[in-house]
Amino acid sequence: MAIPKYTSDCPPLPVVRGFEIRHCPGWVGYAVSDNGDAWSCRHNARMTTSLKWKSICPHLNAGHRRSGYMMYSIIGPDGRHHSVKRAKLVLLAFAGPCPSGMEVCHNDGNSTNDNVSNLRYDTKSRNMQDCLRHGTHPSFTVCGERHYLARLTADKVRQIRVRLANGEYLHVVAQSFGVGKSTVFAIQTRRTWKSVK
Repeated sequence: MAIPKYTSDCPPLPVVRGFEIRHCPGWVGYAVSDNGDAWSCRHNARMTTSLKWKSICPHLNAGHRRSGYMMYSIIGPDGRHHSVKRAKLVLLAFAGPCPSGMEVCHNDGNSTNDNVSNLRYDTKSRNMQDCLRHGTHPSFTVCGERHYLARLTADKVRQIRVRLANGEYLHVVAQSFGVGKSTVFAIQTRRTWKSVK
């Protein structure tokens, strides 16, 4: 899809001392600064613009994955509302469209730091390496006893493994810890709780 051109009826870009502000290519009537602040001169879902720019507020993604990315709810060229990551808008405005096979990466691992100096396009593989280095990979943040649904702790997992090694039956161990047999079997075969020695 070709990036739409901006019409001359958009007002001049807002000026904020110490920050550079640019139009968001492909999002008519929206502008973003190099630190992630955004403005809109759209006043409804139609392609009409107002006479001045208004600051718009981001929201933290609170979906089922709770990624922690700052999002903007903006109106696209199709007239529909879209939730767009703030980092994606910043890089789009300051570095151009995302190359094929690349994604937006945060250099410091802080998903809310959307300053252009903290962002880059890179491969998914390199992004996952960053996540591992920063300790923000999903396997670090939602596993084991830190998971909000966890019933077991590392100590209990060790106890389960000792009891199974001593010959106790799966269903007896599972019942005593208030978990299912499949959970105990997964612990025994190290499909889960791999990090617990």
